Amino acid sequence: MEGKRYFSWQAIQKTVANSAARILSDFQPTLIVAISGGGLVPARLLRTYIKAKTSKNLPIQCIGLVHYDDDDKSMEHVQRTQWLSPDFDISGHKVLLVDEVDDSRKTIAFAVQEMLTYFDEAEAAHKGHSSWVRPTLGAYVVHNKLREKVSEISSEVFPHNYFALDVPNRWNVYPWDALDIDLHSALADAQDREGQPEQSSISIPRPRTGSPICGSPVSGSPVYRGGAGSLLHLPRVGSGHRLEVMAGSPHC
Repeated sequence: MEGKRYFSWQAIQKTVANSAARILSDFQPTLIVAISGGGLVPARLLRTYIKAKTSKNLPIQCIGLVHYDDDDKSMEHVQRTQWLSPDFDISGHKVLLVDEVDDSRKTIAFAVQEMLTYFDEAEAAHKGHSSWVRPTLGAYVVHNKLREKVSEISSEVFPHNYFALDVPNRWNVYPWDALDIDLHSALADAQDREGQPEQSSISIPRPRTGSPICGSPVSGSPVYRGGAGSLLHLPRVGSGHRLEVMAGSPHC
């Protein structure tokens, strides 16, 4: 992993805004589930852009997953710390999981599997109830790191699996992690001006043969590398800036 990449509020909001139309066209979610903590802000932004197009305020639920310890060291297993409210009736919902970044694919794959298990348990609890309708699951990630993945996403999620933007394997620093937002914004702007392109990959269709750099999102399938054209720019911070002063966002 080389250096850090600083993302501005403007860049995050534009990426999420560009995602909303495609997600609505393909999936029409009725429930957003944010993966805490990185998925909280993107989930709220996505609701804003969905409301602008549909006039509907989608409910947001939150689940807590931990993949990094207090020293930002990756743990062997993802831990579940919080789950959906037991009072929320999930029957028939189109559930969209939201996170900020897919690094190793451990977290999003774990979240998908836990949610599908939850659907199975809810279905068993409603056995014999004619009103029960199994929910549909989709997943949305703002940034997909171009690196080998160590986990695979269940095929039940396809084709409702969205990775908005492919980015190189660097340490992402998000504005909600900034201790000094002015410095963060200056570093993000400096990188943007240097102009190395990132790749837009708003939706990953059913996998096909491609570069192995992203890993295989579905068990037993050929690998697929998302990416279609330039959307934003990936620059490097000049030598005059001190990257180490900013806290990084743990990657999932």
